[in-house]
Amino acid sequence: MKTLELGCGLNKVKKDSVGVDISTLSNADLIMDIDKSPWPFDAEMFDEILCLHVFEHLNNRLSVIEEMHRVLKPGGRVIIAGPHFSSVTFWNDITHRFPFSWRMFDFLEPEAEIDKQYTCVKFRIISRTITFYSQQKILFPMTWFFNRFPKLWEKFFGFVFPARQIEFVLEAVK
Repeated sequence: MKTLELGCGLNKVKKDSVGVDISTLSNADLIMDIDKSPWPFDAEMFDEILCLHVFEHLNNRLSVIEEMHRVLKPGGRVIIAGPHFSSVTFWNDITHRFPFSWRMFDFLEPEAEIDKQYTCVKFRIISRTITFYSQQKILFPMTWFFNRFPKLWEKFFGFVFPARQIEFVLEAVK
């Protein structure tokens, strides 16, 4: 399985992945700004893309989504994780440009009933998982409930029981 790791920093999650990062201080295989397209990769080159705590730093998120789609093989998956809007982690980092929410990628679904067409690329949402801070051990029995009814949680309880992050697994539809 060929993996592209965006924003790999000093330590890649998968040692055999192709790591890219904007920082010259990173251990990336390729130093590049993923906000700029096209990326120097062939179409349908990767089986998987890891984008862990990177997406919230970007300016051109739609362009990045389109490039992810282009370089993924049909059925390839991208894992995107980032801070939820209720997370103090989001608000503590001056380089964060926008927070995540449960429905932020709904418009990419092939059968989306959202009237906003920002891009022609499509991804199927395979999973999305809300995680909480380890200090919130009292919430662990409730995390099942929050993940089962995320819209209810975001609307009424998000700032009462703040999350740490949301992780999405998206599958390229081609």
